[in-house]
Amino acid sequence: MIKHVWGPLDVIDVLRESGIDGSVDETAVICLGEESEVKVVVAIEGDREDGWIDGLETVLLGSLPGMASAVVFASCRADGCDEATAEERHAWHRLSEALEAEGVAAFDWLVVDGRRWRSLANGDVD
Repeated sequence: MIKHVWGPLDVIDVLRESGIDGSVDETAVICLGEESEVKVVVAIEGDREDGWIDGLETVLLGSLPGMASAVVFASCRADGCDEATAEERHAWHRLSEALEAEGVAAFDWLVVDGRRWRSLANGDVD
């Protein structure tokens, strides 16, 4: 079955179906097609090292244009905190601008702690 992402709850479903539940620290990228169908889900596990955003931006800009129409990001946290850090807000704005300049829409960045989530794009909270 093809899963579509229309909002934050769909993102949570896709993450869970992909085995990404917020029980470990990881950053997820969900790549979407032209009709918001899920094409690829990638998770990068572990602590973020200095310069992680540079590496992620390079990989995404080199691979997503032509492959995905949109992306959704998620920061999964094992510590139980669903508040976005300044680093995450910076990453969201930087990656959104870079991807959108290449024709790939950045829908949202969710912060997920396993039980709750928060949307950076919409300010929604579960």
